[in-house]
Amino acid sequence: MKKKFFTGVLATAVIGSFLVQPALTDAAPSKKVNLADEMVNSLRLKTIHKLETYKQKKTSSFSQKTVRAMTAVTQVTVANTLKPSNFHSYKMQVTKGGTLNVTEPASDDYGYVVVNEETGNEYFSGDTLTAGTYHFVVFSMSDAPVSYSLSVSGVTMEMDTQLPTLNVTSPKNIDHRLPKNTTALTLSGSATNASNTFYALDGSDDILFNSTSFNKQITVSTGYHGVDLGATTATGNMVVQSHTVTAPGLKRIAGADRYAVSANVSKEAFPYGADTIVLARGDLYTDALAGGPLAALNFAPMLLTTTNALPAPITAEIKRLQPSRAIILGGTGSVSTAVENTLRNMGMTVERIAGADRFVVSANIASRIKADGFETDTAIIASGLNYPDALSASSPAGQIPLPILEVSTNSIPASIETYIKANGIKNFIIVGGPSTVSDTVKNKLQSFGGVVDRISGANRFEVGVNIANYFYDEQYGLMDPSNIVFATGLDFPDAISGSPMAASIYSPMLLTYRDKLDPMVKSYLEKTVPSITKRDVFYLIGNTTTVNATVESYLKSLID
Repeated sequence: MKKKFFTGVLATAVIGSFLVQPALTDAAPSKKVNLADEMVNSLRLKTIHKLETYKQKKTSSFSQKTVRAMTAVTQVTVANTLKPSNFHSYKMQVTKGGTLNVTEPASDDYGYVVVNEETGNEYFSGDTLTAGTYHFVVFSMSDAPVSYSLSVSGVTMEMDTQLPTLNVTSPKNIDHRLPKNTTALTLSGSATNASNTFYALDGSDDILFNSTSFNKQITVSTGYHGVDLGATTATGNMVVQSHTVTAPGLKRIAGADRYAVSANVSKEAFPYGADTIVLARGDLYTDALAGGPLAALNFAPMLLTTTNALPAPITAEIKRLQPSRAIILGGTGSVSTAVENTLRNMGMTVERIAGADRFVVSANIASRIKADGFETDTAIIASGLNYPDALSASSPAGQIPLPILEVSTNSIPASIETYIKANGIKNFIIVGGPSTVSDTVKNKLQSFGGVVDRISGANRFEVGVNIANYFYDEQYGLMDPSNIVFATGLDFPDAISGSPMAASIYSPMLLTYRDKLDPMVKSYLEKTVPSITKRDVFYLIGNTTTVNATVESYLKSLID
C-alpha cells in the first residue's frame, strides 16, 4: 500500500480524484462528495509549511555563505530531474528587487515556492521581492522521476544553478519499513559536487556526516519517523530526499491524568517543537470538539487545560515546544484570562476563538480554517450535544481538512446556517445516525443544493469503523488502516488530544470500550481492507484505567 505521511520535510503528492469507499451500512449513499480540490489545496499548504519549517530549523544548511563570486543577472533558468519525495533548493541572492516572474510548471508533477531566508515568507510569480536572500525551491509531487525547467526573472539576482547529486542507498525505499521488533536504521549513501551531507530525524536540526560518503546507524522508537537525507554545495544549493520510516509495534501514550496524557501525545507527535498550539478546556468537550481540523491545519498539538490555570504537565510541554502562537478555543468562562495572560508571559501571541454557545464557537473555528487559506465547499456535520461521532471524524477532517459544524438533533442553529450560506458550503457529510442528527436536519442541508452523505452505525464504535471505510483511499494512503489510533469511546479527552496526531499519520481514530473491542471494531481489524497486507503501528492513547491491558495485548497480537 502506498502511504503518504507528512512527517518528513517534503509533502508528497495527493493529486487526482478523491474517491471515497462505501460505508459498511446498508444505507450507503449513492452519490459521493468529491474532495479533489480540497486535497490539492491541502497538499500545497502542507508543502509550504514543511519547507518553511525546514528553513527555520535547518539554518546550518539554508544559511551557507557563498564562497565564490557570481555575476548578477536578470534571468536564470533552473533545470534538473526530481526523484520522488525530493526537493531542490537554489540559493537566490536578490540585489535589486522587482516583480518575480516564474514560468508556470509544465505539469502537476512538481511545484515551486520562493522562501525568504530571514522571514520564512513564501512568494510566487507576480509577487514583489525586495533585496535579500531567498531560496528557490522545486518540490516533487510524483511517485516517478520528473524533469523540470523553470525560468526565473523580474529581479536582479545571483544564483548558482548547479546542484549536488545525492545517492541514497539506505533506506532503500521512500516508505521504509523495519522488521518487527527492530529499531536500528542504517543511513548510507554518497554525494558528488557537494560540500557536506547531513541527516535530520523527525524535523530535528541537521546532523552533519563526516564526509560526502556516509554510513551511519541510528536508533528509532516504535512508530513513524521522518528521515531526511541531504547534500549542500558551497554556494548554499541543496538536495533533500525524505523518507518515512516505520518501526512496527504498539505504543501506549499514557499519563497521570488527562492533562499529562495530552502533553505526552504532543511529545510523540511534535518531538522537535511546534510554532502553534491549540488550547481547550479539558473537563468539557464543547469547545474542543470542532478544533481538531484547525489544530491539524496549523500543525499544532491540541492541549487541554483547566479553566483557571495551566496544569503543570501542559506548562512543561509548552516550554518544550517553544511556540510563538496560541489559539484558545472558548470564552473566558472556559479558559480564563489568567491562562491567557500566562501564555502571553511565556512569549506567545494569543488568539481566542469564542462565541455565545458551542455552535457559534464551531462556526467561528470554521471561519478561522478558511482564514488560514483553506477554501472548501464541504463540511462535516456532527452533533454538538454528544462527542463520539465528531471525535471519530476528527482525523479525516484534519487530514483534508474539513470544518466540523455542530448541530442540534432536530435543527441547524442560526449561527451554523449563517456560516453555511455566507461561505458557499453546499456539500455535507453527516456523521452519526438519525437519533443524533435527524433526517429533518439532513433534508434542510439538502436544500443548499449539493450532495449530503450520512455515515451512521448501530453505535458509536460502528460509526467510527464506517468513517474509516468511507474516507479510505488506497492509492493515496488516506485513512491508512495499517496504522490506527485507539482511544476510549466512553470519555472524550484522550481522543481530542489524539486527533491532530491521527491526522498527521493518516490514521483512523477508532473508539473502544475499556476492557474489550466492540464486535464491529474487531471485525474491521481482522478483515479490514483486502489490500492491506501488514499492520504497522497502533497507538493506544490513555491509561489502563480507560483502555486496559487486555485490549492492549490483543492489539499487539495483530502487528505483523
